[in-house]
Amino acid sequence: MAKKQGPQQRCTATPWAGAVVAERLLASSRYRASKNIAGIRTPSIHEEHLRTRSYQRLRKQLVDACKLSKCGAVRYPSMAFERWWYSAMSYSAMVMDPLLPAGAQPDDPVLLADLLHVGFSDQQARSITRQLASAAQRAAATLRKQLPPKQALSEHITVRSNTDGGVELECAVIGAKVLLAADAFAKLRALYRLRARDAKGSGEFERVVLVMLLRYRTLGGSGFQLALPPAAFHVLASSFSVHAECFASPLNCWFARYCSAFPDTDAPFGSVGSFFSFRPRQGAFEANPPFSPAVLAVMRKHMHELLRQADGPLSFIVTVANWEHSEVTALCSSPFARAQLVVPPEEQKWLDGASARRTSSELLVVVLQNSAAAEDPEFAATSAKMATLRRSCIGEAEPLGPRKKPVKLQQPPACTMLHNANGRETLVHRRLVRANAGGNQHVNQPVQRHLAWRRHRLA
Repeated sequence: MAKKQGPQQRCTATPWAGAVVAERLLASSRYRASKNIAGIRTPSIHEEHLRTRSYQRLRKQLVDACKLSKCGAVRYPSMAFERWWYSAMSYSAMVMDPLLPAGAQPDDPVLLADLLHVGFSDQQARSITRQLASAAQRAAATLRKQLPPKQALSEHITVRSNTDGGVELECAVIGAKVLLAADAFAKLRALYRLRARDAKGSGEFERVVLVMLLRYRTLGGSGFQLALPPAAFHVLASSFSVHAECFASPLNCWFARYCSAFPDTDAPFGSVGSFFSFRPRQGAFEANPPFSPAVLAVMRKHMHELLRQADGPLSFIVTVANWEHSEVTALCSSPFARAQLVVPPEEQKWLDGASARRTSSELLVVVLQNSAAAEDPEFAATSAKMATLRRSCIGEAEPLGPRKKPVKLQQPPACTMLHNANGRETLVHRRLVRANAGGNQHVNQPVQRHLAWRRHRLA
């Protein structure tokens, strides 16, 4: 019933704390949170396969719609679909569909801006955006109608070990197959056992792994699974009492408990649900969100609400791309911001699976805390702690190249960390100088379109 699949890209995973450390961190954690994933059902392989095909058709619709110039050249804005998806999902209720953005706005401002940027007229851009939003609504509705009331197909999974150390999972009757690295398979098994306390060979583990990997493979995107290096998480845990992550996945989580974009596929591996339905009353958390203005805005507002309502010390250590964007400015100027640090592109180190990578943007770390956390030595972001955290984010790595060639700068962007009278760290930027044929032109902002920050921490 399924089309023959081509070569599969191997799924990888970043290292994690390990079962022993995870148990200790969970036992010593001070945070309390309500259970917000009760009743969430992991999809069947058949259901996820249908969802995958619907999502791919939406992506293809946008790419095809961009082939409107007379010469037939593609004017597709790089990563436009992914940015639209982030924005659209912020308006879509999870109960409608976890992946298909049925609540997308007809005139989504993010996609409109991308289309206008590459030369579409306002009328063309609005037509493309509205058609895509309508197609997403139809896709979600159609998927619900296609699903049988009970799973009628057998979902037997075959597990094979490859000679190169990979593990292949295949459900032949559905036509679904994934390939993952052996260490990634071992990490997922450990997370599953830690959560489910179930080591029986019933085949359920292999099924939920296959479904979860289908979801993240479909989402795709370059650099969507980047995570801080282990050294940084060790500092966060030991110096800032961090015990969980606000934006992670089973593939890139360090802690055994984390919030993620897809509770339905991630809960068997330790996800406690979406960050935007997560309501801790105290504790310390790392937040590495995707750089989507819509996501950053909702995240900041949610954190402010939690910090105002907390009944104990509450701390969020947020890592974002240091772009000159209003949402980054709003985060830095938050009334709860206690400290900041910056790591330039040539020094930073991220993990993309087992590979060390670096992005083309500065790494900005902002510490948001209520008064109780700022005054508690266990949580306080002192200058010494921030210096240690900065060093832990530095290391040898390969550049994560952007899809588009960056604008050449005669002078690299620079950032200086200063302390004001209140001890709060602030950042001072030099102006950028862009090279052009007519001489040097001073600009007040970097060209954001060419500085690709592609990291996946959805929620």
